[in-house]
Amino acid sequence: MKTRTRKRVYLDAAAAVPMSAKAERAFVKALRLFGNPSAPHAEGREARAAVEDARAAIALAFRVKADDLIFTSGGTESNTIAVLGTPKGHAITTSIEHATIREAFRLRATHGSKTTFIRPDATGRVNADDIVQALRPNTVLVSVHHVHGECGVVQRIADIADAVRRTHPSVIIHTDASQSPLWLDAGPHTLRADLVTYDAQKVGGPKGAGILYAPRGTPLSPVFGGGSQERGIRPGTENTAAIVAAGVAFTEAVAGRVDRARTTIILRDYLADRLRAAVPNARIIGSMKHRVANNVLVAIPGVDADYLTVLLDTHGIAVTPRSACLGSVSAASHVAEELTGDDDLARSTIRFSLHQGSTKAELDRAVRALITVLPLATRVRVP
Repeated sequence: MKTRTRKRVYLDAAAAVPMSAKAERAFVKALRLFGNPSAPHAEGREARAAVEDARAAIALAFRVKADDLIFTSGGTESNTIAVLGTPKGHAITTSIEHATIREAFRLRATHGSKTTFIRPDATGRVNADDIVQALRPNTVLVSVHHVHGECGVVQRIADIADAVRRTHPSVIIHTDASQSPLWLDAGPHTLRADLVTYDAQKVGGPKGAGILYAPRGTPLSPVFGGGSQERGIRPGTENTAAIVAAGVAFTEAVAGRVDRARTTIILRDYLADRLRAAVPNARIIGSMKHRVANNVLVAIPGVDADYLTVLLDTHGIAVTPRSACLGSVSAASHVAEELTGDDDLARSTIRFSLHQGSTKAELDRAVRALITVLPLATRVRVP
């Protein structure tokens, strides 16, 4: 039985962006390339050519060598390889990293490597001086996100990299730029990073395709064995169709970045203003000045964010209270708690993240739905 009679409003683009029409067509067409890209026969060579064409297209978009790019299954795998594949030794990261980074550093600790976690300021930004002060003689890795997936705050990765290299030039700089390419210049040379994580599903590509920028010569070992694919760093048969579509998506993302960001920032600020007007005690978490174009993370005191998310969903509005990698776990946003110091407020936080197809009318509808359901969500006591 059909239950949806009205078009839904999707405002969870930080979790996954709708696939672009060009990327979808490329994906469907490439499904016919069934040959194993490592096989020597014609079918294999055809698949290999498609993979390498996509690699070359992405390299051109990011202004790097094609051989610098390693295809993975997504951002999680790229982050894991970056953190666990670097040499043993002291590492530095932040207290508000994505769950994939936090888990990778937890696993790294089981191998005897120590990690220092740097706290951001109240706006969500990390101070380069704090990272420099945490450096040790045996520090080998610094990993800091570029755009935060929950609060949307943008870190000064190039400044951090330059500050670290003044005294520790051999330290590897990694950044997770999964959320960046649609809105910002996220090329490795701009970020001045040695290792960079990208994820196709965050830029209008398919799930199952990620990239780790890792130039030859960067100390990096495979996390698991099983093959020589992707320079031996990421063994396993490449996902040809997803990679082909990723090539299209990243090319589109970079080419349209400036106009897309300019348009979306206007909508983002409009949404933030509407939310403040509709809910006077609402609080925007993180810096608005240093925020990615499509993100509004808002806390509404006294509201159960999980229940509010469900209520909005029944009204056709898709938002989320936390990173999708935490799944259905009912817990306070660790990011909001870190930035506010308030566990109750962190449990009252909702993330709105726009995509390039978002409209003013959709944002108005989302705010109207919020006004309608808020009294119901407020009755649920925050533990």
